[in-house]
Amino acid sequence: WIIDTTASISAVDWGYAHDLGLELDESRVGEDSRIGFSLAVLPALNLKGLEIRKQQVAVTVVSHLFKRTIGIDVAGILGSDFLSNFSIKVDYSTYKISFFDPDGFRYSGIGISVDTEFRNNVMCIPASVNGTIKGVWKLDIGASRMSVLHSYAKANNLLETKGIDVVGYGTGDAATGHLTQFESFEIGAFKIYKPVIHIHHSPTDEMLTQSGIIGIVGNSLLKNFVIYVDYQKQKVFIEKGNLFNAVEPQNLCGLQLLNSEDNKIIVQFVSPDTAADEAGFKKGDVIFSVNGIDVGFFQGLTALRRMLDVADNATYEFG
Repeated sequence: WIIDTTASISAVDWGYAHDLGLELDESRVGEDSRIGFSLAVLPALNLKGLEIRKQQVAVTVVSHLFKRTIGIDVAGILGSDFLSNFSIKVDYSTYKISFFDPDGFRYSGIGISVDTEFRNNVMCIPASVNGTIKGVWKLDIGASRMSVLHSYAKANNLLETKGIDVVGYGTGDAATGHLTQFESFEIGAFKIYKPVIHIHHSPTDEMLTQSGIIGIVGNSLLKNFVIYVDYQKQKVFIEKGNLFNAVEPQNLCGLQLLNSEDNKIIVQFVSPDTAADEAGFKKGDVIFSVNGIDVGFFQGLTALRRMLDVADNATYEFG
């Protein structure tokens, strides 16, 4: 299951719904007119000591998307409609999420309370980049990276910043952008140095921009902290985590990989004027081996990406 604090309704994959024998209701098309989905009632399930009560969920494409992008079979997404039944703690350094009874939860840690506005259980926080790019950001545990939305980036000349071009794979069209490193990110009394931020080139965020959101604070930044969310009292607390201000690895070689429809590792995108571009990689190339080792021994797409992220001056031979 994927934990996503900004998903207003939890969702399950079509195949998982079929396996459970769920009765589908109200088939429709998503707001962007591209993503078909239905509604169903998910029966009570157990999730590592938690009982997920019977609740309404969306039934849509889930597994296919995450299988291609992170190489993991995913049954569904647990959104804020589920998470808001608890108080939660997210500790990135220990890879652990804890759920608490909201009636008995009292924060007693050494962190700070973040001034947070809850909009339909979606957390919006004030923060800044370089001390000057100030505004309201969406706190999103379901987002891999921190990003600045297109409209704000365009209005504040951030599209001209230098960086490595990237594309994002989603349920709709590919979202283009570039990664660039800033001097600092500030939230409350905490300052994170040298954050890598995704600048959106694609104008796919108009609804967020109209609501006053300038960007998204995702896991690449949040991993610096231990985060507590008290949905009942609408409070967010953050503490320094064991990864606080650790060097953030980034893919400087310009090679983005993806799982193909037939489960092969393929080149999704090659950033211009990078080592991958100079080496002659092309979109759609199939990767069979790295340094003579079959890609099957690398434990999936995520492991290969992690290898590229930490490879600063390393040399790899791809077959």
